[in-house]
Amino acid sequence: MIPFVFFVDLFSEGRRTEPDYLEKFAETYAKNKVKVTRMVCGKSLDRLIDSAIEHSKQQNNQRFANRMICVVADKDVLTDIDITQAITKVQTYNRSCKKEHQKIKLYISNPCIELWALSHFMDKSFPNTAKACHAKLKEFLPKYDHDRGMPLFDIKLMTEDRYQKAKRLAQAWKATADNNPNQFPYTDIIDLLEIIRRVGE
Repeated sequence: MIPFVFFVDLFSEGRRTEPDYLEKFAETYAKNKVKVTRMVCGKSLDRLIDSAIEHSKQQNNQRFANRMICVVADKDVLTDIDITQAITKVQTYNRSCKKEHQKIKLYISNPCIELWALSHFMDKSFPNTAKACHAKLKEFLPKYDHDRGMPLFDIKLMTEDRYQKAKRLAQAWKATADNNPNQFPYTDIIDLLEIIRRVGE
């Protein structure tokens, strides 16, 4: 029997941080049941969405039964209009795409994915810029170095109890912001992480 594997086709604004983190997360929590596939990384959000749409159009019902297409990005320097247009573009495609084509999931962190990591250790007064988040995170994860591509994930420090705390924070942010990533602080990466964990159960 061929073992079940769930594929996450990843289109990531970050060249290293998000792909490395998601791969390590899947390895830790889903063992061999989830495979994160780097499709396009290190491009602008608009280009990522275009690439994800083209990838979706190449799928069919058989091919996407065990996979999802994910676009992961930071708000960071993007404007509110940029984010709103990106959300609208994905929603428009998902509504109009053929039934044999796979819909796209868009995950945004405001200001950046490091906010999610910080939420494992902090409860309030989060930095509101990516640069400040990078600096603050080094207080909790000394080996982390954004500029050098050092890992965001440290299983010895980002423990299960801290994960659950971060999950509660992220869900509260989403509810308070009414699922609008232009509000700060915000991250819906938790939705993708929870999917990975459920597949691994």
